[in-house]
Amino acid sequence: MRVLIGLSVLFLCIAVLLVLAWLASKNAASGKALPGMTGAGSLKTVARVPVGRNQWVVVLRAGERGLVLGVGTEQISLLTELTPQELAEIEQTPQKDGGFSAVLQGIVKKSS
Repeated sequence: MRVLIGLSVLFLCIAVLLVLAWLASKNAASGKALPGMTGAGSLKTVARVPVGRNQWVVVLRAGERGLVLGVGTEQISLLTELTPQELAEIEQTPQKDGGFSAVLQGIVKKSS
């Protein structure tokens, strides 16, 4: 009788783990996160400009926030946070026409 109860508990634990794995893979494929967890779907690279060898300035959308990051081979640094208007301007600027480089220069000139 104890063996039967032990096997039932084991089977129930395995079933719960399989359901959780299925939910996690389903949510990961759709870019969503499980409740209480942040997912990769909430991050988006908006623009990237090389500024040196293995160094970039990157604009990242994290939910509703716009972050400007300095990215190198050894570290990532937060340079500034963008206003929603600045982030929208960068997202609407085509990357072919100077795009982010032109917008970045405009923002630097405005802040000087």
